[in-house]
Amino acid sequence: MAVLGEALAGRPGAVPLLVGSFAAIALSDWADGRLARTAGRASSGWGIVDVAADVAFNAAALGAAAWHGLIGPAVAVGVLILGGVYFVGVRGEPAAGRPRDRLGHAAGVGFYVLVGVVVAHVAIGLPGPRVVALLADALAGYVVVVLGVRVGCGGNRSA
Repeated sequence: MAVLGEALAGRPGAVPLLVGSFAAIALSDWADGRLARTAGRASSGWGIVDVAADVAFNAAALGAAAWHGLIGPAVAVGVLILGGVYFVGVRGEPAAGRPRDRLGHAAGVGFYVLVGVVVAHVAIGLPGPRVVALLADALAGYVVVVLGVRVGCGGNRSA
C-alpha cells in the first residue's frame, strides 16, 4: 500500500487519500461477500480470490508499516504464512465439504483492524505508536497460536 508510505513520509494530500483508500477497500471487502451471498451467487472460486485479495492488501499495508518502523515485521509475515497455510489447505478440496475457518477468519478481521489502527495513527496520531506496536505484537502472537492449533489438530481449520 504505497499511499501509506507516502503518508508516513509526510507527502501533501497523502493522508486523505490513505483514509479514503482504506475505507473503500474495507467497505468493498465487507459488501462484496454479503451481496454475493444475498444474491445466491457466492462461489468457492471467488471466495478464494477474495481471500487472496485480503492477504495481498493486509500484507502490503502491514509490510509498509513495518518498513517505516511503526510495527515489527512479524505480523506482516504472519499474514503471508496464514494465507499460505489456507491456500495449501483448500487446494483440491471441494467447497461444499470445507469447514468454516473460524480462527483464520478472526485473524483476517484482526489484520484489517490493525491496518485501520495504523491508518488512524497516521491520520490523527491516535492511538500512540506504542499502542500500535503492542497491538501488532498481540496479533503476531495470535498467528502463532493459530498455527499451533493447525499443527496440533492436523490442519483442521474448523478448530
